[in-house]
Amino acid sequence: MDAIAGDRTRVTARGPHSAIGQPRIASVIGWSGSGKTTLVSRAITECARRGISCVAAKRARHAPDIAPEGKDSTLFLQAGAEASAYVGDSGAALFLPPPSREDRDYFLGLLPPSELLFLEGAVVEGAIRILVAGRATDLSELKRPLGEVDLLVAFDPSLRESAKREGKPAIHPDDIAGFIDILMDHHGGTKMETRNEASKEREVSILCDGKSIPLVPFVERLFADTIAAMTGSLKGGENASEITITVRTKK
Repeated sequence: MDAIAGDRTRVTARGPHSAIGQPRIASVIGWSGSGKTTLVSRAITECARRGISCVAAKRARHAPDIAPEGKDSTLFLQAGAEASAYVGDSGAALFLPPPSREDRDYFLGLLPPSELLFLEGAVVEGAIRILVAGRATDLSELKRPLGEVDLLVAFDPSLRESAKREGKPAIHPDDIAGFIDILMDHHGGTKMETRNEASKEREVSILCDGKSIPLVPFVERLFADTIAAMTGSLKGGENASEITITVRTKK
């Protein structure tokens, strides 16, 4: 990757296209108390162990008090701000108005680029639909028919067998490693590269007015992943081996 700052900026990324440009979305659905959040939390831990970048979002069906009346962040939104952030010593929260549409692009735009997006409580186009059965023992107890999902997570062995007879993969909730394997193999059968594996194969450099700027590994990965994610979402940029961006300061 080459970047020239000042009057002219050129960014060139060479190497295999980052998988982060085409994230997998795992939509996790099921009745309240079925174990959706537990499954997602354990899956995130497994992703971290493997070096797979992931993010998570939850679609609530009730009205959570996330923007209490009279609080500063709420007042900013009510005054007309498009977004309001609250930053504290223990973390930060971003407050947004209710979306007009809750589609794939909306959820991807909310969060940083990643290889996996876990979406609890909602299904969007192109997502891997995961049904969590909890302690159900009969198909009639499931929130959705097996024909409407891609993967069943169930304690009951008879339910798992029923899913397999319909050609659906089915796993026990404790098989977190198998769960991640299925997610990464979905849509094509080839496991997605992890962030570290993809970054190691990319050549990254920055030039400012023709002068080479040294990069520490973290900054190198940041440039590579961010540019790959942005271009990967564009038509024609999905499998680019070299990306060039030129920005010139207007005289």
